[in-house]
Amino acid sequence: MQNNTNLEEGLSWAESAITENYIGQANFTTLRTKANLLKKLGRTPESESTMKEALAKGTFAEVNQFGQRLLAQKKTAEALDVFRFNATKNPKEFQALTGLAKAYSVNGDLKSAGKYIKLAAAEAQTPEDKEKADKMAKMLAEGKSLPIEM
Repeated sequence: MQNNTNLEEGLSWAESAITENYIGQANFTTLRTKANLLKKLGRTPESESTMKEALAKGTFAEVNQFGQRLLAQKKTAEALDVFRFNATKNPKEFQALTGLAKAYSVNGDLKSAGKYIKLAAAEAQTPEDKEKADKMAKMLAEGKSLPIEM
């Protein structure tokens, strides 16, 4: 997939990884791989529905890490969708809420970012998390966008 070669064969392998009797698993990794191959093959609607299925089956950590990767790749609109999904699925999770705040911030919506960083602060479980949320809230109040790596 990374070299854009044998994409149809790769799709066949991805499908086997999902559906093969006794060994196939429809999980975040296998479904995301299939979605990426479908996207490269120009099968966008099928890719999008497969990615939705992958997100639904993903753990909090898998989805959060995927969103962070999208932010790092400057795919900010996609990242926002992923973080929205994760925060909806995990509304009391500090990292889901801070991730959503970052995604809103890099997409230019500082007001929504501020809303979610306040929600994150309320869910902070450690003094470090509370300090991080307070620092992010201060930056947003000053009209500054949040850095991705924060």
